[in-house]
Amino acid sequence: MREDLKEKIGIYIAYPTSSEFKPIYYKFKTKVNNNHTKVGKCENGFLGREKNYQKTFDNEVEFHPIVILNTKEDVQIEKELIQVLKERYKRVGFAREWFDTDDHESVIKIIVDVVKKSGVDYELV
Repeated sequence: MREDLKEKIGIYIAYPTSSEFKPIYYKFKTKVNNNHTKVGKCENGFLGREKNYQKTFDNEVEFHPIVILNTKEDVQIEKELIQVLKERYKRVGFAREWFDTDDHESVIKIIVDVVKKSGVDYELV
């Protein structure tokens, strides 16, 4: 990860790189693989979130910051993002932020479009 992103807050995507189904959290019933994409927010720096995913998925995961937000209040845009994404993609199991798609480019486009329309102060990564 770029050094300047470690402590930034914002929106990211993550997705497993293995076809093996793994739980999204330790001992959690919902499992995902490389056919699924997570959209999330981080309020305490991208590096910490990335490390959590690396641990959860045995380093078989891609983590990509998409949008840097300038205030913690702006991360609430995630709720709107989830609403738009769930209209297009099925969610995985009971997970609110995991979607049944491996089309990462389309997910990124949706994220950028929603953030641009929202009026929040942002930077694209």
